[in-house]
Amino acid sequence: MKQGDWYRTKDLVLKSSDWIVNEVKKSGLRGRAGAGFPSGLTWSFMPKTTDGRPSYLVVNADESEPGTCKDGEIMRHDPHKLLEGCLIAGVGMRASAAYIYIRETALLESLEGKQGKPRLKPPFPANAGLGLGTAAVIVMDKSTDVVDAIARLSYFYKHESCGHCTPCREGTGWLWMIMERLEVGNAKLEEIDMLQEVTKQIEGHTICALGDAAAWPVQGLIRHFRPELERRIKERAERELLEAAA
Repeated sequence: MKQGDWYRTKDLVLKSSDWIVNEVKKSGLRGRAGAGFPSGLTWSFMPKTTDGRPSYLVVNADESEPGTCKDGEIMRHDPHKLLEGCLIAGVGMRASAAYIYIRETALLESLEGKQGKPRLKPPFPANAGLGLGTAAVIVMDKSTDVVDAIARLSYFYKHESCGHCTPCREGTGWLWMIMERLEVGNAKLEEIDMLQEVTKQIEGHTICALGDAAAWPVQGLIRHFRPELERRIKERAERELLEAAA
């Protein structure tokens, strides 16, 4: 209450759904996904008459991206603002219930009792769900082992892959295994180009964006830190030659 939560919320809820949508339109509020689409316009796409099936508001509170630490903080420290927003949005969209989802990118499939896998053809967002996006910035200083950092990201994406798409299921595992060896220089120089080729076989060949997200950090590592990868490989090879000679 001290932060303004639930202030005259009842008055807002008792107004019509159209009034709420129009007010959100006039406010200029935009979604936090990549497109920044106007929220009021999105809400207005919801059908005003029902065909017998219920409408739901689904809040994507999943934090499955590296460096994403916003949703948990909101739910932990400011939950009433989230709940109040769900109530107002739900009334405006004529939803019969709201789900705050905290796991799986394929949340709509999972909510319907199916396996949590991405849909080949997503439904029209305003009718059956809105896919939210996110971005994160991870700040590292010069003391950070950048190869180790990317190797850990590769493990994360391997672990998060649902396994539905072959390029992602197999490719993320290959990325992680090669990165683990590159971290200690246990590779050949030509494997750097092979790693780049693996990322290209993943990127753009999956249903959801997890495959792209797994490929991009490795591509960035090769693009900006290739000399570091080559140094580790050469130093290990020289060390092994000296040990063999001894």
